[in-house]
Amino acid sequence: MDWNFIYQKILMEKNISKVRDELVCYYNSENGTNYIFENMTIDEKLDVKRYLMKNHGRDLTMFYFKTGNKWYFSLSEKYSLLSQIHCPYCGHGSTGSPNCTIPIKGRLFSSQYKSKRRNEAIEALKKEMDVLSAWINYMSKGDKICLLLVFSLAKQSKDKDIDNMAKIILDVLKKRLFNDDIDIHHMNCFKVFNETDSDKVHIHISKSEINENKDTIFPFDDGIYKYVSMLDH
Repeated sequence: MDWNFIYQKILMEKNISKVRDELVCYYNSENGTNYIFENMTIDEKLDVKRYLMKNHGRDLTMFYFKTGNKWYFSLSEKYSLLSQIHCPYCGHGSTGSPNCTIPIKGRLFSSQYKSKRRNEAIEALKKEMDVLSAWINYMSKGDKICLLLVFSLAKQSKDKDIDNMAKIILDVLKKRLFNDDIDIHHMNCFKVFNETDSDKVHIHISKSEINENKDTIFPFDDGIYKYVSMLDH
């Protein structure tokens, strides 16, 4: 099968199931297999993904943008892009304020879970952040923070409350990436799941300008909220 024909076809496709079928069909034609996506094991799907990336990685890298923000090629791409979202509210996307994305591995626990293993995991995360924060030092005391956390839980991990995971990570980051929790003016969190054996958290940190009101013509609050009734419906 001709890859260029398949590639142009999947770029235009509007049904993600058909995209999968086209890619698996292409793999079958090149490798003499007879896979059907719905019946494939995780290992077989990984084989297909690795083959496609090895032979056509240039076309498939940043696939989300190449398909007009429709399809991610893999969860790795999806989670990576999630962790690099430029906040539309805090200003760094338009003003050029510094921002940084940091992936760290470590067992993720809820703040409600008390045990020796939990404390050991937190200390391991702190040590990893101590190493990383040595070269990530652009946040000054008093800087207002925009923080994005993407928690990626391993397949065998027990599901956890996102707010309790966030509390632990904030404790890990304090005095390392920023001075104090009170400096965080905006925070977004995602909880996603991966097929590996490792928990991960992607941290995107930048300076927040949300309270500088550079985008507001009349930067004061008169207590009149004309759109509240609209939000209630």
